[in-house]
Amino acid sequence: REFSLVEDGERGLAVFAVGLPETAATRDPEGKLVMALTLLRCVGWLSRDDFPTRRCQNAGPTLQTPDAQCIGPQPFRYAVFPYEDGHLEAGVKNVARMWRVPVPTIQGVWEGHVPGNCGLVGTRTRLTSVTAVKKHEARDTLVVRLYNLSDGPVTETLEFGATVRAAWRVDLLEERVRSLEVSGGTLELELRPCEIATVEVEFEG
Repeated sequence: REFSLVEDGERGLAVFAVGLPETAATRDPEGKLVMALTLLRCVGWLSRDDFPTRRCQNAGPTLQTPDAQCIGPQPFRYAVFPYEDGHLEAGVKNVARMWRVPVPTIQGVWEGHVPGNCGLVGTRTRLTSVTAVKKHEARDTLVVRLYNLSDGPVTETLEFGATVRAAWRVDLLEERVRSLEVSGGTLELELRPCEIATVEVEFEG
């Protein structure tokens, strides 16, 4: 739902879209690969029973939906991202997320301010994706959830913008499973293929 792509092992092309995520890769009459992106889906009926491609069966109520014709000007936002090697090496997942989600900004205050050019948490490889960063529901700690994008084992290093006092692997209910070794502001994780990992972190101070 964040991107679609075609690749041959040496290079690829990804399509990012805000809105409908529907794409299809087909061949034109000359045999060239074509990626089609659905920009707008307009229907006059919610469902019909006269489509031979659906064996003349309904896919829902047979209701007219004239307002779903979407007549008039329509804005669209999408991007194409060419890359080399494979999509994991190119970090397509994280590039798509950065493009789709604008950076949130707020007006800062002096109390509790931090210097610029630093972040709260980051990863060293392109083989994982962070899906959640939140305060623990019951403790004054930080919870970070990420997963391995690849089908092989990955050693990932989380880098924090503050000194870490202690860290734990936690389950999806955020209950502590075991403690983890920390070194200053970094934490190393061993992830199995496609594994989801949740970490609880306590900062100094």
